Amino acid sequence: MKSSPIDDEKRESIEKISRALGRNHPLRQQALAVLADPEAAIPDVLPALTALTDPLLFRKKARTVAFWLVMHGNWSEGQRLALSEGLSIALDRTMQSRKTGRVAMRWFLRGMFVSLPLACALMKLHTDYRIYDILDLVSILVGLAIYTAFLTVMGVLISLPLSLWIDGQNLRQFCPVIEALGHVGQPRSLAPLAKAAVHLSLNDRAVITAALTNVTGRLRPDDYGTLPPETVTALSHALTVAPLETEPVILQALTMIGDERAIPAVEHLLQRATRPDLLEAALKLLPILQQRGRDNQAYSMLLRPGSAPADTGQILLRPSWEHPTTDPSQLLRVAPTEGSADQNRER
Repeated sequence: MKSSPIDDEKRESIEKISRALGRNHPLRQQALAVLADPEAAIPDVLPALTALTDPLLFRKKARTVAFWLVMHGNWSEGQRLALSEGLSIALDRTMQSRKTGRVAMRWFLRGMFVSLPLACALMKLHTDYRIYDILDLVSILVGLAIYTAFLTVMGVLISLPLSLWIDGQNLRQFCPVIEALGHVGQPRSLAPLAKAAVHLSLNDRAVITAALTNVTGRLRPDDYGTLPPETVTALSHALTVAPLETEPVILQALTMIGDERAIPAVEHLLQRATRPDLLEAALKLLPILQQRGRDNQAYSMLLRPGSAPADTGQILLRPSWEHPTTDPSQLLRVAPTEGSADQNRER
């Protein structure tokens, strides 16, 4: 992959950040080598891939250098495929964590963490009371249960902004991953990019739109039927719920690789779209998808196996003992040879 030009200001910034890493850090060595010679080959893709997909928020310098290397390094075709696959897996895993159930579970656990210190303080306060009989113990336990439940609810409500902020920061750190996937431009990254288009905030829509545009621009008619099955499903879902900025590029991608599974999403777009260009693109795409659906159905019918007769075993030759009344003279025998005939005469 041909490296991008490096301006002087960016060169100084990256050199400073690279030297701030450890002396033996592989990203430092790779970045300094590329700064010295933009066409220098990078021996290993793993350091950049690991830094970009690291979930820890405080490793910003390593991620910055890794992103710069992806954008400006002279990567081979095999390294491009490795980068695309690794970044796609990490992005897809992050999008899976954005499901409603997992978000709610993280919110609840963070609320429990907020309410835990207050619950411990109340428990310490109650244990200072003297217990004279069983009624005192029951009253203390009931009071603790009520206070704990109340504090848990309050902690969950208080932690809502904090939980949303943490999830937003975790998702925002994957914007360089999205931009890197768009730069690498492998068609197999369309599925995770389409999933990311559903969850990114308003400020990050330009990043996902640019990445989808770059990858879609490299699609070819030969890519139809060769991508993972979830690609069309993810693009169809994104067409239904993703921001309006992504709709034209998603329609373009479905024109190249879409099939009958995208028909409901395109019909839904026709019902709600108001822009003339979107309506025209959707009207042109719909018959293409319908024709591909008919072709796939005809192809599956041609490949359907024929049915064999149910009683084949009853038609073929059967052992003689199944019908003991058969005349023995009608059974097949081995024809005797001349030697065996002479032996029979002597007997």
